[in-house]
Amino acid sequence: KDIFVAMPPVQAYLQKSINDTDGCCSWNPIVACDTNGRITKIDFPNYQDNVIPGSYGTIPSSLANLTQIEVLALPRNLHGNFPVGIWQLPNLKFLEVRDGGVFGTIPDTILAPMENLTILRQSFDGTIPASLLEKSNLSRLSLSSNKFECPLSPSIYRLLAWKLPNGIIDLSGNAFNITDGLICGVVRPEDVGARILPVDNSVAPEPPPDGAQHVF
Repeated sequence: KDIFVAMPPVQAYLQKSINDTDGCCSWNPIVACDTNGRITKIDFPNYQDNVIPGSYGTIPSSLANLTQIEVLALPRNLHGNFPVGIWQLPNLKFLEVRDGGVFGTIPDTILAPMENLTILRQSFDGTIPASLLEKSNLSRLSLSSNKFECPLSPSIYRLLAWKLPNGIIDLSGNAFNITDGLICGVVRPEDVGARILPVDNSVAPEPPPDGAQHVF
């Protein structure tokens, strides 16, 4: 129940439910629990625009204690460091962090069985590890408008091949360089929707042109 302390508007919205003796299962529709009362889902964005305008704050490290969580979709306009423990949650399949000032890196080792990862318009940097690209169930990878840079593992090709025709891969608006017409000398920009922009998150990435192949 302390996980929202660092999110003032969110905490205010949830305070009545948090104080409810029924526990987290009464917080729906934002929070869902299993039959043992353990949190399996936190989903802010579907309700935030109408319920919690202008959310802000940092991401509590105690989220990494939610070992049964499968879906974690955080509110917009958060800032600060992304807790590294979240990457090691053993059941986390869906992670979404968008539209804010959150910074961090993606670790080389990721225990979470990630299927859908969206980090959009944030300040993540470093490289995209091969261990992420090699996740067998990963079907959506959207890392647009961050500060990711080379090198880029050739495993990106394996991911592209696995996910035809239904996956989504978007690496646009990052700090990659192009060598011989290839991002990091590895993959064609049009295959991952990439637009090489200055590292400035105030500049939105250009939409991919018609026919771009980063949406399969």
